[in-house]
Amino acid sequence: AGVRASWGRSFESYVRDNVYATQRLLEAANGRVRKLVYASSSSVYGNTTDLPMRETSFPRPYSPYGVTKLTAEQLCELYRMNFGLPTVSLRYFTVYGPRQRPDMAFTAMLEALASSATWRLYGDGSQTRSFTYVSDLIAGIIAKAGYSKADVKQWLYDHALIPAKQFDEQLARIEQGYNLAEAVKRGKLSARFHESDDPDRLVPVL
Repeated sequence: AGVRASWGRSFESYVRDNVYATQRLLEAANGRVRKLVYASSSSVYGNTTDLPMRETSFPRPYSPYGVTKLTAEQLCELYRMNFGLPTVSLRYFTVYGPRQRPDMAFTAMLEALASSATWRLYGDGSQTRSFTYVSDLIAGIIAKAGYSKADVKQWLYDHALIPAKQFDEQLARIEQGYNLAEAVKRGKLSARFHESDDPDRLVPVL
């Protein structure tokens, strides 16, 4: 995964996973879901000089990965225009947090520091980059999908994913971790939640 690996022979897998898979999801979702939230990437902007980046910045991918993410965004828009399928594309900026990919910069730097190893720096270190904490990302997804805290609570009760005696404690953790009370909008829940390896966290499966 990632930008650098998308060149050469690996490009085919990026087309499959980012373009073909998105088209199949759109076909499956058409007429069956309230809204489809697509996970895009800040890579669609490429090496833009329009800083800080904003939603209205002109997309100009600088990698095959960015090209496939922008293509999938356009597919979402095509299904919205042609079939009325509500879609929204969120351009993620380097998501970090618990259990992040081991090849991410923060993990690599901290592991190198802990083991007194050498960490490889790309460029001269003067680059700038925006980061998004994972719980903020989840709050944004839930908000854009139109879920409400009341719907989350009712859905978890209805599907008995959490023992009743633990529910209030777990709900408080959800509210704290994902800022549901402030971040979400009105709507009907259609996501699932499952327990992660960490018993103190619930992970949404969207």
